[in-house]
Amino acid sequence: MYAFDGKPTYAAGDLDYLKTNAEGREFTDRLIDREGDLSLKAEVHRFRMITSELERMEMVLVENEEAWGQLAAAKLGAIRQLEMADANARINTNNQGFVDDALCVNEELLHGCKG
Repeated sequence: MYAFDGKPTYAAGDLDYLKTNAEGREFTDRLIDREGDLSLKAEVHRFRMITSELERMEMVLVENEEAWGQLAAAKLGAIRQLEMADANARINTNNQGFVDDALCVNEELLHGCKG
């Protein structure tokens, strides 16, 4: 069980020297090895792996945000084109005609069956 009373708390920037791509990493690794504590070495390794994955995910999110913006703009453009073509009215006109045709066919079938 950890006792946190009296232990320091670190701001994120205080640990930048532990990152995988930090300048002087080899020296830092030698200092950690010199401490001789495998738990410390494991915690630093864990920090590095999580930090590296977080940085990779941040890049993916930024790229996806840009792609999302482009797709959202393209969708708005497509909506504008549909508005200019008055697509809803034209489709609904055909829909009404389709319903009328279906009713006529149904009526013809009903009259054919009665006769």
